[in-house]
Amino acid sequence: MSSGAIVSAAYTIDEDESFAKYAFLDHFSARALINNIVYSGFNGVSAPAVGSEVRLGFGAGFTASLPVGDTARVGFLFDFISNPGLARTIASGLSFIAGTCSQPSGCQVDFSKIFGSTNVLTVQPAVAASWAPFRTLGLTANIAYQHLSSTGANNVSGNVIDLAVAADYDFGAMSSVPIGLQLQFSWAVPFGGTGVQHVTDLGGGVFYTARKELSAGFQLISRRFAVTPQVDVSWSTFIMTAGLRYFWL
Repeated sequence: MSSGAIVSAAYTIDEDESFAKYAFLDHFSARALINNIVYSGFNGVSAPAVGSEVRLGFGAGFTASLPVGDTARVGFLFDFISNPGLARTIASGLSFIAGTCSQPSGCQVDFSKIFGSTNVLTVQPAVAASWAPFRTLGLTANIAYQHLSSTGANNVSGNVIDLAVAADYDFGAMSSVPIGLQLQFSWAVPFGGTGVQHVTDLGGGVFYTARKELSAGFQLISRRFAVTPQVDVSWSTFIMTAGLRYFWL
C-alpha cells in the first residue's frame, strides 16, 4: 500500500505477486506466477484525475543457470506475462462530454471514455549474475529486454530495457542476529514505441534469515513514474511489500 501527492491529490497503489517454482537437473527451473496491481485516486481531486485501474496478470518463465567458480553464478531467464485490466477514468469522460455539448447535435455520452479494458502482453528475456565476495554480502545484477503490446482502450506498443542491481547483507552469517538488509535500484528505459514510460525504483528491505528454507520480511520502494501521462509524481510514490515464502528443498 502506498500513498502520495499528485497536484494536491492523494492516491494509492497496491501491488502483489505469487508464484510457484520447480527446480530440476541442478541448473534449471520453471515457474508460474500470478500478479496484481491496483492504483486509484481516493479523494475529490484525485479520483476524477487519476481514476482507477485493476490488473490481474498470469505468466510463466524458465531459468537456466551456471556456477562461475565458488562464489558467482550466471543465469539466463525467459518470461511471458499476460496482464488483462479494467480502467475507470472519470476526468476523460467528463472532458469528452463537455466538448460535445458545444456541438449542434448536443451533448453525447460515450462510456468507452470512462471505462476501458486492456490486455498487455509482455515477453521478457533476461541475463542475471550474482556474486558473494564475502559470507555476509551478496551482489546481484540483471539486464532484461521487454517487448510490450496491448489491445483495448489504452494502446501500448514498445520495447524496454530494464537494468537492476541489489546488495544484500546478512548479519546472521557472522553473528546471532538473524536479520538481513537489502538495497536495490532498477531503471526501465523505453525505446522504439508509444505509450511506454520511464520507471525508476529505489529502496530496500529487511528480512529474517535464521532458516534458509524460509523467506520472510518486507520491502519499501520509492517509485518515480507518471501515474497518468499528464501527471509526473516524481519520487512521491511509495510501495511497501510484505512477503512470507517457504521453499521445499
